[in-house]
Parts: sequence; structure tokens; C-alpha cells
Amino acid sequence: MSLSQLGQFLLKDTVLLGAALVTAVESLRAAALLTCPRAR
Repeated sequence: MSLSQLGQFLLKDTVLLGAALVTAVESLRAAALLTCPRAR
């Protein structure tokens, strides 16, 4: 695997990891609001 292919692979994985983290945070916030409405 060449350096540019490795860089593309790492960039793609970094973007996917960021999207997963954003989704997880949104889900946790929504769950917190459902279980504890005063947490707004």
C-alpha cells in the first residue's frame, strides 16, 4: 500500500469515526431528555 493510499484510508476512517461520535452524542442527549425532562 503506497503512502497516498494509506493517507486516504486514514482520512476516510477519521471522517467515519467523527460521524459515529456525533451520532452517539446526539443519541445520548435524546435519551437523557426522554428519561429526565428537567435536563434541558
